[in-house]
Formats: sequence, C-alpha cells, structure tokens
Amino acid sequence: MDARQRLQATIDRQRERLRATVPSEREEAILALVRFRDLQRDGTVHREAVPDIVTGVQVVDPGGNIALQLLLDSDGGGARLAPDTGVDAWLPRFQNDCDAIALAEQVLWHVESGFMRMVVNESGRFDAWIATSRAPVGWRERADFDWWAAWDATRTGSRVPTDVDPLLDGMAHQLRIPDDAVIDGVSMREYREVLRRLADVALHERGPRDDPRVWPDQDLMATLGRHLEIDQAFLRRAVAALTVDRENVVWHAAVPGISPAPVIRIDPDTVVLSRSGLTRQPLLFLGRELRRRVAQDYHAAAALREDVFRQDLYTLFEHRRFVTSPNRIVLRREDRKVRTDIDAAVFDRKTGALAVFELKSMDPYARSLAEQERQRDNLDYASRQVGNILDWINRHGADEILSRYDRGVAKSFRVRNVYPFVLGRYVVHGGDTSRQDRRSAWGSWPQVLRITDGGTVDGMSGNPIASLHARLMQDESGLRVPSGLETMEIGLGSDRLVVHPSHAAWRGSD
Repeated sequence: MDARQRLQATIDRQRERLRATVPSEREEAILALVRFRDLQRDGTVHREAVPDIVTGVQVVDPGGNIALQLLLDSDGGGARLAPDTGVDAWLPRFQNDCDAIALAEQVLWHVESGFMRMVVNESGRFDAWIATSRAPVGWRERADFDWWAAWDATRTGSRVPTDVDPLLDGMAHQLRIPDDAVIDGVSMREYREVLRRLADVALHERGPRDDPRVWPDQDLMATLGRHLEIDQAFLRRAVAALTVDRENVVWHAAVPGISPAPVIRIDPDTVVLSRSGLTRQPLLFLGRELRRRVAQDYHAAAALREDVFRQDLYTLFEHRRFVTSPNRIVLRREDRKVRTDIDAAVFDRKTGALAVFELKSMDPYARSLAEQERQRDNLDYASRQVGNILDWINRHGADEILSRYDRGVAKSFRVRNVYPFVLGRYVVHGGDTSRQDRRSAWGSWPQVLRITDGGTVDGMSGNPIASLHARLMQDESGLRVPSGLETMEIGLGSDRLVVHPSHAAWRGSD
C-alpha cells in the first residue's frame, strides 16, 4: 500500500475503534453531544479568522458530524461506562478523536488533489507537507463563507443568539432561493417559517439543566401546527428536510465543521432539537438535504437562483448613470440557433463602459474530489462562454447588446469598452487558471462585497466598472498559501499524522 492507502486504512480502523466505545446509553450520549455543540455555537460564525494548516481558516467542531454519525449508527449495545464515569466525562475525548478523523480525512483529500504530499517513516508516522504555493479552492471558499456570514449578521444585527428573527434574517448567504419557489411540494417561505418556529422552540423550551428536550413526533407536530398554517403532510416534509438520521448522516458528515443538524432523529418516533443546528447554518443544511432528497426539484430551481444573483448584483449599480438588463440576453448564430447567453449586463451612460457577466451559483463545499472536479469543469465552461460572448460582440458590435435590453438608451449612447466578468456566488477560483479567459475578471460574490465595502458602486467616480474589473483582476487575497502556518500533529489512536507547512519544514523536523 502507498501512503494514501495506509492513511485511509488507519482512519477506517480509528472509526471502528471509536464506534466500539459508544456507550450503551446511546440516547444520553446523543443528548450530551447536542448539549456540547450548543455550548460552542456562540462565536462560531463571528470568530476571528485564525490560519489553519489543514482547513485554511480554523474550524470549530470539525468532527461533530462524524461523532453524531457514530452515535446514530450505534444500536445501543455498546460499551458500558464505569459507574463513576458519565457520558459528559466520556464525550470530550470521543469528540476530540472525531475531530482528528475529520482533519485526517481533509489531509487525505489534500494529498489526493496534489496540494499536499505525504510519506510514512520507518516508525509508521505519517508526514504530510504543502507542496504548492496556490491555496486549495476550499480554503478560499471557507474564508469567503465565514466573512459573508459575519457581514450578513452585522448588517442585520443578529448577534444575539436568543433573538430568533434577526438571527435567521442574517443567514441570507446560506441559501438564496425566492420565497415562492417550491421544492418537494413545500415553498421556501414555508421552509423558513418552520425553521423559525423550530428555532424558537429549541431556544425557549428546554429540559432540566437547560438540556435539549426529546420530542415525540406527535407532540412536536402539534406544537408547530398551533403556530403555523401549513398542511400537516407538508409540515412533516419540511421538518424531515431539516432532520439528520441514520440514512443521511454520512452525506452531511462529508465536510468538516459545516451545518450541524437542526433536528436529530434518535429513534423512529422521537427527535431532539439542536440550538446549534438551528442557529448556525440551518439553511445550508436545508439546501444540502434537499439536493440529496429531491435532486431534480432542487436543480430545477437553478434558474431562480440565477435571477436572485442577478438582482443582488444590480444592487451595486443603483446610481441612475447605470442601465441594467432585466433578464439574461440570448446570443444567436447566423442560423438563429443559440450560441451562448449573457447572464447580466450593466451599461454606464457616463463612460460608455458595458459590463457583461457570467454568473455561477454552484453550491458551496463540495463533498468529494469528484464533485469538485465537476465544479472545475463548470468554471472552465464559463471561460469558453466568455470567449463566445466576446467573439459575438466582435462580429455584431457591442451596441447591439445594449439595444437588446434598452433600445431608448442605445439610440442616444454608444458602447466604448466592454468589460467581461465571471462571478461565482460561492466558488469561482477552482477552475484551471491556464484555461481562464484572461480578459475576464473572476471573483466570488463575497470578494465583490469586500471590494465595494458591502455597499454600492461609487456613482460619482470616474469609471466604476473599469475600476471594479481591475480590482478583481488584481485581488490575490486568499489565493496563495499564507506564511506563518504552524505544524500540526493529529493523533489517530496510537498512530500520528504530522502536517508541515513545506517540504523544507518536514526535512528540518527529522
């Protein structure tokens, strides 16, 4: 076996060892884990960005979903705790071991992607090191997501963890689908109403010692039904989409430290509500579960997400000097067949600058390298689309684009310069840079918000479209491995995985 196969085998053995340590008091252990994660929820979204050699930005509770997976997989016939040892004393070590598994699996991902290399020394210790100066897409994605979450929360004043309404209003970054969109028979407005009520129940109806309360399904549905005018069948469907159980826990445990489960099914008839899951990233969980549960419905909403992205983009160009296209603009060949389209366009009457946008709304946090590869292919395709757009403009003229969506403006103004953009709602820097159309400015939506200080484009500046284009092209933040990363040691039972910031650091550690 090579080093990767040996590390995978070591991780698998550690999982089995931990599964055997799950106590027979399974329900009590699940409640202890929920209580432990609830205590961590404050400060998770609004923490300072601390560099981490494995995840890029330090992750709170990286192995929480793995811990939950092992507990849910247990049949209740596990180890018996010593009379003087309760589950609260057992849990911290178990949680730490699950954190180590999550980080080790992330290192394995880095090794398989080529970002890291790894060897096994004579004593059996694994040594991995960063092999390139370009940061992996997941690092930039996680940093962007955390920044956007903090910006959303600050903008909506949702830092108070017991105030449900502003807390959930500060989660717009997690899932941007219109309220009237229907997925699996339930509208997004209804999903949000159910989530809002679940969060209120979890925050204010607790058991002894402020413990999470175990709810029989019938009681929970009755409690929700008293406050929500939703058909019981659709109410159950909405709650199910916010619930983790034995069937779907592996899906949600694939990425370290994201979207703890809002609702946890303990057995066929009872659930427990998690304050952490309901107030940290519940809409991210919902989107990932809907994608798993009803993939066709979820992907059918892609066009709606593009509409929302377009409208969000246009909030940057509110000054009257700008003219925006209400919909995408279809570009055809000479035989009238569709060649490509422009997702959004902005014209500046003052300078004659025309911005054309290719918008990508891919979901955050790929679950596997195969999914990340599909995202890369999507971004490479975006580059080809930009080339097709610019080629069409060379043939037919940029003024024709303007006339497609505002003939009145096109009669009075002329396009002087065209500025192409590729914007990703979450992910945009994961493609093959050698294939990117270098005439385009590439950026994630959080990156654009940072550049514009979260406000509108300055309508009084000289050439704001050209400025935004140039700033995005020059912005290298988050694309390079930062200096000063510290070596990390990860324990996997009796085995050790040491992660070094460079090949030289590994050589110098001997």
